[in-house]
Parts: sequence; structure tokens; C-alpha cells
Amino acid sequence: MPRSTSYYQHRPRIARVDDVLVQRIKHVIDDESYLGYRMVWATLRGKGLRVNRKAVQRIMQLKRWQCHRRLHKSCYPRVAVRTSIAAHSNQRWETDFTCIWTQYDGLIYVNEVIDCADRSVVGHCISKRCRAQEAIWALEDACIKRFGILPRGDAGVMVRSDNGLVFASKKYRTLLSSYGLRQEFIHPHTPEQNGVVEAYHKTFKRECVWQHRFKTVEEATAVIGAWIDRYNNQRPHSRLGYLTPTAWHAQDNAQIRSLSV
Repeated sequence: MPRSTSYYQHRPRIARVDDVLVQRIKHVIDDESYLGYRMVWATLRGKGLRVNRKAVQRIMQLKRWQCHRRLHKSCYPRVAVRTSIAAHSNQRWETDFTCIWTQYDGLIYVNEVIDCADRSVVGHCISKRCRAQEAIWALEDACIKRFGILPRGDAGVMVRSDNGLVFASKKYRTLLSSYGLRQEFIHPHTPEQNGVVEAYHKTFKRECVWQHRFKTVEEATAVIGAWIDRYNNQRPHSRLGYLTPTAWHAQDNAQIRSLSV
């Protein structure tokens, strides 16, 4: 017989919760209402509280603080999926853009470059237009932050994108070759091959865009820039063992240096 049958059906179910832990969880949710129980647990652990993840989930379920789980449709890629996984930083980047509505400036566009290993936003560009030049500025921002101002042609990073015309422009390919970056495109109609940046866009919109009503592009630039800085340096990431992207990147660099010695 399953233990749940004995515990929850043959005995009266008495819900006992830790009132102190309830208040701590409530404070986290009041600050960031969009967090699920895993991120709430990681936030509490980051503040020095040793607590079980299942205890956090149980309290959030009893208090009706947990959102209902979305049903995922069963879908399969049309072609064999090329993996986005990278073992170390600066092996593979993914780039894409997303749209944001503002009251006075209309649609604005956010171009990002994401490292597939440490999941950090390496470079970004926010603009009213979405031309090849804006994609170039985002990639150039990433190259300057990781490799310095002067291109040396030895970066060796694979840059993955969809089949948009901006990523196939002559200026974009010239910047790639100047830093020694290689380029690959996903297969048509397979956004899952660009899954790292697509997953980032879900987090970005849930935790930043949908929490504000932007009036101008200047306001959006300030808020988004502050959020990206927090995402890179303070927000724990579940894919990285609940380390921040910056901490994982530093740990990865330390391991590489120790192996080279």
C-alpha cells in the first residue's frame, strides 16, 4: 500500500506549518510575486536560511500562493535538434530580439546575446528600430565585455541565431569575422534549437516587462538595464545549481586556469 494511503486517508489530515517560515516566504512573495516555489526556496537559501524545498512548496500550496501548473503540449521538432548546451563559457552564444510596448514610443526592440553555458546576458541593445545595426550593437557589446575593445580574430565562439535577415547581413558577418566568431543558423520553424535565449525571454518578460508599464524608450532602457544587471549578478539560476551567472562564470574560469596549470 502506498504510504500516502495510510497517512492521508486513514488518518485525519492535520496541516501543521512553521509560522516563522510562512512569514519569511510571504516577505519574498510580496517583493517578487511571480516567483515559483523553487526560486522562493533558492532566495531563502541565499539569505542563509536552511530550509527544505518540499517544505516551501507545501506551505505555498496550503496558503494558495502557488500558481497552477500550465499544461505543456506534446510537440516534436521537425528535424533533429542541434544541442545548445556548452560546457564552458564563450563556447556558444545565442542571439535574438523581442518586442516591448511603450505608451509614447510604441514598439521598441531588445536585442540580447546569451552565453549558453553561464546563461548570462553578455550583450544587449534597446532601440526603437530592429535593423542589422541594432543586432550588430548587441553583438559588439558582448564582444567588448568578453574580449576587449580591439578585435583580434581569435575568439572562437559559435554564435547561433534564427534565419532573420539581420543576422545574415554583410555588416553582421564582417563583425563576426573580425573577432573570429563562427556563425550557425537554426533550422526553419524550430525555435527549440534556440532554446536558451527563448527561455531567457520568458523569464525576462515575466519578471521585468510584465511588472511595469513603460512610457518611453528611455524609461524602459533604465529599468531593463538595472534588471539585466541584477539577473547577471544577483538572481540565482536553476540551470546553474542556483548560482548567479557571474558566480558560475568565475567558477568556470577558475577551473580552466587550474587545469591549464
